Amino acid sequence: MSRKTSKKAKAQKPKKQRKKHEKTEYEKGRDKHREHTNRHYVEIEIHPEPAEQAFLLSYASSNAYVGRRIRAAMRIGLEQLDRNKGYQRLRKEYGETKEHLKTLTPDGDMAIAETEHLESIKAQLTYWQNYYDVTHANCVEIASHYGKQCGVHAHIVRSTCEDVWQGVEAVLFGDGKKLNSPHSDYEYPVIKAREINRGIVLKVDKKTQELYIVMTDPHERAKNRGRTRRIIRFAPPADDLWLTAEYQRIVAFMLDPHAEEKHVNWFMETGEVTDTWRPC
Repeated sequence: MSRKTSKKAKAQKPKKQRKKHEKTEYEKGRDKHREHTNRHYVEIEIHPEPAEQAFLLSYASSNAYVGRRIRAAMRIGLEQLDRNKGYQRLRKEYGETKEHLKTLTPDGDMAIAETEHLESIKAQLTYWQNYYDVTHANCVEIASHYGKQCGVHAHIVRSTCEDVWQGVEAVLFGDGKKLNSPHSDYEYPVIKAREINRGIVLKVDKKTQELYIVMTDPHERAKNRGRTRRIIRFAPPADDLWLTAEYQRIVAFMLDPHAEEKHVNWFMETGEVTDTWRPC
């Protein structure tokens, strides 16, 4: 006589919802200070070792390939939209309605009716863009796919994706007629990250007081688990006094963990904006 045993299903615990972080007064002041602080670019030419140079060229070429694949996919959708007479008619009507709306009184009945009509046209344009896969979500999905395939850091791929999407927006909503590929993709490929602590991490050596860049090497990660990073050191030329001074100010800021806090507290007390030389 056989006896069947039944397993009781385990009750799943409800997932805890993350509490939304509420910014403190200091964080609000820091954001305002960063918004009003002067910004400028500092270009420093580096001379890496042959191994690091080969790594950078290979990495940049892979990132450029990802950018070309994104543009190719977006270009197909844009060409299909260009051949769609209904979409072109809606786009023309959208532009005319938007210009006519500028001439009307904002609170008038005519302006309200035109605004509703404009939203209706915008919804129809969005439908066709989704139909032909010409959306920001599609752009990110394609970038993520080829980024993983080529071993490029997700944050660097996202920066490349945003650059391509700016061109797509110029064609969709601006005066752009065609999505072109920059010459830098073939001659001088670019590696770019929009944040200083992801993808391309900037650090400072406390002993030598020199800046260096840390990047993840996907090929080394696959071969050897112990070595997954590439360290590239750089310094300004000794005869360039202005660049040397800027370099030293950046190093001084990164060595002092409370440097920005001092500037923000002064800004909150007096309202005076002071330069921090914070790399961003």
